Amino acid sequence: MSNSRVWSTKDIALAAYVSMRGESEGIALAKVERNGKDSEFFFRDPNEKVDEITMEYPRSESFKFDAVIRVLKSLGYCQRKRG
Repeated sequence: MSNSRVWSTKDIALAAYVSMRGESEGIALAKVERNGKDSEFFFRDPNEKVDEITMEYPRSESFKFDAVIRVLKSLGYCQRKRG
């Protein structure tokens, strides 16, 4: 990709958070690889800041939002199976 560090994740919520927060640090989405149902997101991290950003994620509103979305989604699946 380039000489900068490359970081990747398969977690779409974490990838979205890194995209939002990393923009000011020069972190950019480099590519997305799809393998069946899974996707892997690759980011260029020229200033090696992605570790700091990912450490902030569990304490962020974005993490709380994603957790609630996942619960609601699972409740929706449970309701669909019963009805």
